[in-house]
Amino acid sequence: MAVDYDALAREYGISRAAVEVLAEAIIRGNGTQAQFNHPDLGGMGQWQPGMTMIGDMFNQTLKAKVSQLCEVLARAYAAREIASAPEIAVMQMRWWSDEYGEATAAGQQNDLRYAFFAKKRRLLIQRGESITVYDTGDHQIIGVSQQQSNNRQDLSFQTERGMIHEGVLEKVSS
Repeated sequence: MAVDYDALAREYGISRAAVEVLAEAIIRGNGTQAQFNHPDLGGMGQWQPGMTMIGDMFNQTLKAKVSQLCEVLARAYAAREIASAPEIAVMQMRWWSDEYGEATAAGQQNDLRYAFFAKKRRLLIQRGESITVYDTGDHQIIGVSQQQSNNRQDLSFQTERGMIHEGVLEKVSS
């Protein structure tokens, strides 16, 4: 049974478009994380189980609402109940070659995109038209943080061993 986006929008007091944005983000994050940007969701934000951040950082009520909706959508994703329209949109947004398969986690902000492939031990980062491939070794990436400095977005990754910067990973190709 597919998720009823209209019912969720009514239940959470947000627009259907906001529910769709969140569903697409959950799909991109393989049901374990989401990066999104929609005014009904407090602007730019991200979610993973137990951690929710929204642009409207002092609005704890909205933050709790977004967290609950993410959990509902993540369960629906795991049960394959998310409607096909966002899945099609995500497939059209897939920017890596078929050799990597499905990403364990993927996200984007502005002109920077990343995709992590745990089974292949690869991390792909796209800045503009350039894609850099990294060997992640034994690291399991469980979170991503972005910082802007000197007109460049830098990525750091939360792993089971703590934070690492993309610069410490072995570059395979670019």
